[in-house]
Amino acid sequence: MTIPCHHHHIFIQRLPPNCQFKLSDLDLLKLNHIRQDIVKRQRNRLLQQLGLSVDHSTTTTRKTIFKTKGQHQPIIKTADYKKKVDVDYLYILLPYLKKFNSFCALCISQRYFGKQLLRPTSYLLKCCIHCRGRPKGGFRCSVFVFNSGQVYVQTLNNKVLHQPQN
Repeated sequence: MTIPCHHHHIFIQRLPPNCQFKLSDLDLLKLNHIRQDIVKRQRNRLLQQLGLSVDHSTTTTRKTIFKTKGQHQPIIKTADYKKKVDVDYLYILLPYLKKFNSFCALCISQRYFGKQLLRPTSYLLKCCIHCRGRPKGGFRCSVFVFNSGQVYVQTLNNKVLHQPQN
C-alpha cells in the first residue's frame, strides 16, 4: 500500500508473523564451514588469553569465502587480512530471506553461532535482522538456523514502513 503525502510516498506493508524454510545441502555445508572456522578462532583466542599454546596446525592461513549465485569465483584471503565484520553467512541467507521480505535492505544487528554440532535441533546460527531503510524502528526479525538445515524466521515487528527523507 502506498499513501500519498505532500508529493512524497509512504510505503507500508505487513508481513506474516513467521516463516519456515529449509536450506539447500550446499548452503548448510557452507554455514557449517563458517561456524567451524569462527568457533576455532574463538577457541584459539581464548587459549592465547589464558597463556596456553595455540595449536597452529588447526589455524587456517588461507580462507576461501563462499559466495552465493552470481559470484562464480571464490575469494582467497590471507591470514593477515583484517576485516571488521564477517557477514559471509548473511550472503548465504539473503536469497531465502528475500523471498520472505523483498521490500527491505536487510542488515544484521546480532549473531550467534551454536556450539553443539551433533544435535539436529541445536542452533547452527541465530541472528537478529532489521531493515536499514527509513525510518528506524521498522521491520525486525530473529532468524534461527538449526543443524538440520531447517530455518525459522520470527518477526519482532512485521510492519515494513518506508518513507522518503525530509
